[in-house]
Amino acid sequence: MVMPILDFDATAIATIAFKFKDDEESIKANCNGSISAETETTTKSKTCGGQTVKEITKPTKIILTVEAHLPVEILRRVMGLKQMKN
Repeated sequence: MVMPILDFDATAIATIAFKFKDDEESIKANCNGSISAETETTTKSKTCGGQTVKEITKPTKIILTVEAHLPVEILRRVMGLKQMKN
C-alpha cells in the first residue's frame, strides 16, 4: 500500500520572478525566503460487523505558506498600492 505524503518540508527560495499582465518581461528578485505546504485530509472507513474493512484518506485542503523578502515595486503592484504624492 502506498502511503501518501501529507506534510512537506520547507524549501528555500533562491530566485523568484513575477510577470504581470501586459508586461513584456518579468521582474526578477533574488529573495531570501521559504515555501512550505501542508495538506488537510479526511478519512472515510468502511466497516463490516464492527471491524474496519477499508479506509480511504482524501485531501480536502492544501495550505501553502510563502515567506519571502520582495522589492517594494513588486509588493505595490501585487497589493495595488500607490505612492502618496505631497
